[in-house]
Amino acid sequence: MLLAENFPGSDELRAEARTVRVTGFWEDRPSIVLLEVMDPGAPRANVVHAAPEETKVHDADPPRELLLFVKDGLLDSIELVDYSGNDAVGLPDIGAVEPPTVNSAGTSGPAPRGR
Repeated sequence: MLLAENFPGSDELRAEARTVRVTGFWEDRPSIVLLEVMDPGAPRANVVHAAPEETKVHDADPPRELLLFVKDGLLDSIELVDYSGNDAVGLPDIGAVEPPTVNSAGTSGPAPRGR
């Protein structure tokens, strides 16, 4: 779902996603899921922003967003941001997630907190 929209690098990220695996959580925080592209020959994406896709979670109070991060052209992580200041626990159900939007502001973006 996070790669459904077309944006610079989306084709390469879709190809990477075929071999991606979850490697765990960043610093044992279930709000940041770490990814690893298993194919060493996978194409690298030339993305405009380190977080090329983002989406909102329906009816979340306070608001929550799901961000897809790319590092060195490879899928790197998915972060659930909870604007209450608390760490979110786990990822939302797919039915609670709005269609993604492309983040095209700037030429680079923030890395997940603390990364």
